[in-house]
Amino acid sequence: MTFLIFGSLAFWAVISAYIFFSLFWADKDNYVTITTIGIFTAAVLLIGNHKSLPYLWQLIQDFQGTITLCFILYLILGVFWSFAKWYFYVIDHKKRNHLSYRPSASDHKGDIIGWMTYWPLSFISFLVRRPLRRIFTFIYERVSGVFENITNSVYNK
Repeated sequence: MTFLIFGSLAFWAVISAYIFFSLFWADKDNYVTITTIGIFTAAVLLIGNHKSLPYLWQLIQDFQGTITLCFILYLILGVFWSFAKWYFYVIDHKKRNHLSYRPSASDHKGDIIGWMTYWPLSFISFLVRRPLRRIFTFIYERVSGVFENITNSVYNK
């Protein structure tokens, strides 16, 4: 598997494919699939780069403090993102359900932990999906009569 050497075109293609599929599944809050794909991708890349593992281990040892700091920052940002995501979730839920049911954080524990864990993917998905949904909702509201006219024309023949 020498074609997956770190930095090669195939290596970056595998990474890009993982990011693409992860963003797709994050949009659906399917974090089990993201984890499974991530484990598979990591295994493929490690097999392809097994000769680089000693260098990777040395790099980890040399930058333990930086890695630890980055990990702590990742955790903190994940918690803050989950607060923001929950806020937007509750607002959207209120708009759709008109106060008939109040969502409980304990009923959405899996979603909230997923938002914390995969916050970069969840955040990117949120930034892309929310404006696009608003644009297409606006367009649909303007042209929905055309769809009704098509239905009426087919059934009134």
